[in-house]
Amino acid sequence: MPGGAAAPESSSRGTSETIVFGCAVLVVWATVPLARAVTSSLRDQFGEGIFIAIAGVGILSAICVAWRVLRGQGPRRTIAVGVTAAALGGAAFTLRAQPIEALHLLQYGGLGWLGWRVTRVRDASALAFLSAALLGAGVGVIDEAIQWATPGRVWDLRDIGINAFAATAAQLPFAVGGDGARRKAPESRGLAQCCGMAAFAAGALTLSLAATPDRLSGASRTFPFLAWTLDHPDVMLEYGSLLTLPDGTRFRSRFAAEELAAIDAGRAAEAGARLASGSSEAAYADFLAHYTVTRDPFLHEARVHLFRRDRYLLTADRHLDDPPWRARDLAVALAEDAILEAAYGRTLEAAGLRLDPNNRAEWRALVDPNTPAYESPVSRHLVTDRSEWQVLAAPGIVTLSGLVGLFVFGRSSRTSDEDVA
Repeated sequence: MPGGAAAPESSSRGTSETIVFGCAVLVVWATVPLARAVTSSLRDQFGEGIFIAIAGVGILSAICVAWRVLRGQGPRRTIAVGVTAAALGGAAFTLRAQPIEALHLLQYGGLGWLGWRVTRVRDASALAFLSAALLGAGVGVIDEAIQWATPGRVWDLRDIGINAFAATAAQLPFAVGGDGARRKAPESRGLAQCCGMAAFAAGALTLSLAATPDRLSGASRTFPFLAWTLDHPDVMLEYGSLLTLPDGTRFRSRFAAEELAAIDAGRAAEAGARLASGSSEAAYADFLAHYTVTRDPFLHEARVHLFRRDRYLLTADRHLDDPPWRARDLAVALAEDAILEAAYGRTLEAAGLRLDPNNRAEWRALVDPNTPAYESPVSRHLVTDRSEWQVLAAPGIVTLSGLVGLFVFGRSSRTSDEDVA
């Protein structure tokens, strides 16, 4: 039978492509703990521009390869390669303020192309490109989770977007300029593959978005090996409230106004003693390392506001010969103090860290009354414009839909294979 001889060859090719892709993924993940040391060394020797240069050379090389591979495609090749070059070049340009991030374009551009070589084995339609993009996106989500677990690194939703973009853009020349547009309609096995990749990418993202301090704390009690997350200085995503004081000052907190008031009243003596013991600027980092957002978000927030208040009072004193500068610093310090008094007042009083009312009045007189309302940058990463379930709804639905599609189309594909056999 004609198709019989092709099946072993296709299976062998699929296995080899999968092994190559898997090795590339493992290399990318394994280098996460080493990346900071390597990039720091490069930055020290050549400056931050080296990262844009590396990304530029890599993108140009990839475009040249795509141009050669797509020879004979006529105008479609020119359009496809031109659009891809513009997309990747534009992305690199937008990252010029943080050029090290441009390296993501190289990593995930390569993984996107290798992923397509894997997915096209099971799917001869243009849907293989979407499957590969989803596969690259899912790998990128896990990459960020590994980065978060690495000391000194943080989780960044924007990096996930860059990874997904690069994995998608790398395939554009072959999807548009190659024969992808002329391929046959997707079959059940291709639909099952795409649904599986969608469930993988969306599921990984859902788990990351759901890894809040409360859940990590609860998980560490159930699974002791996760206790290290309690001491982690960063979390993947947090939710909270945007609160406004009567004078228009705004700040974010992991608690609602009523919760802050209740905690401040119930913990004033105990929390105040802890706050007082680590109130010096020298002890600031140690305090936050011990009272992390997972272990004690209330004390963590209070300490950061206190740090900003005292730091700006200090810098204001250093600019006695520059009244406008001093006034700006005093405005920040007094706004942070207003936040402390309103949300953490009893704790602040128990710690003996309230400002003298006379000094406060004196400094207030030096601040321009037309100064715009202040919004504290403390905890500015908190998601406050929507609830946690609203954030989780979209990726959660995609995950469930992908799993259903994987089951339905996977069963249909197996039935078709049995009929052919």
